Amino acid sequence: MTWFVGGKIGSWRAVRVDPVVGIPLARISRLEITEREAQPHAGDWVLKGVMSFERYATRAERSLLEAREGSLGRPSATRAA
Repeated sequence: MTWFVGGKIGSWRAVRVDPVVGIPLARISRLEITEREAQPHAGDWVLKGVMSFERYATRAERSLLEAREGSLGRPSATRAA
């Protein structure tokens, strides 16, 4: 499980948060992404999810994706969506 914690602290700077449907999330200045269970601070939010492309990729495609993916903490990882 991956936890996305929005608030005033975190490794990632939030440039903007755009709603797609429904009520928008509270504005944040920072985002933390962690594999550990996380709790929001007052006024902040937490989203939980799993990384999975098994439904959408063949075994061969999955092997290619896994071979090319990099970690989020690398210096060249400067943007996320």
